[in-house]
Amino acid sequence: MASNSILSQGTRFQIQKLGTNGSPKTITGISAANPAVVTSTAHGLATGDVVTIAAVVGMTQVNGQSYVIKNLTANTFELVGCNSTTFTAYGSGGTATPFTFAESNEHKSYTVSPGQASDIDKTTMISTAKEFGVGLSDTGTFDVELNYVEADVAQVEMKIGLLDSSERWFRIIKRNGGISAMKGSVRSLSETGAVDGIFTGSLSVRLSGTKYEV
Repeated sequence: MASNSILSQGTRFQIQKLGTNGSPKTITGISAANPAVVTSTAHGLATGDVVTIAAVVGMTQVNGQSYVIKNLTANTFELVGCNSTTFTAYGSGGTATPFTFAESNEHKSYTVSPGQASDIDKTTMISTAKEFGVGLSDTGTFDVELNYVEADVAQVEMKIGLLDSSERWFRIIKRNGGISAMKGSVRSLSETGAVDGIFTGSLSVRLSGTKYEV
């Protein structure tokens, strides 16, 4: 049987640019479904885009939330992971504004490490061996090895994120078209120099919430 492995060469890496969004798309409907489907005539969005919803009347639970989108038609798109079956019925209005992203030219490898639950020690004086329970799980980390280039637009955004501790979206776009989207905060950005070498660095992101595959 032939392997289904995917070559990683050609993988793109992007980081959200805060404060520079795309044009808002007018919403004319949101279904009560799992996932919710938004109606927006000639929206022009693409699978893997991330939008923030605002000014919806009725289904106010979606206001102020950001969603990855997929399964697009010319006039509709799904909000991945949004189960609106228990939300208030959509009334009118609203906008979906896409985030913009800076794309890296200098990334060399990346690792997404899933979250791990903590161990809760339940051992007592009559235990015959250590006893543990499973505690809360964190959401993991995202680490990137890169060539350190100060003018690289993506690395400029990384430095801003390190200074302001803001949460932002990150995207990995594979050569087969698969997209991974995740939200997190930059916790470190290192720089290393060496004799007869180039400047290299490492980005580390603390993830927050679900990693979406579209």
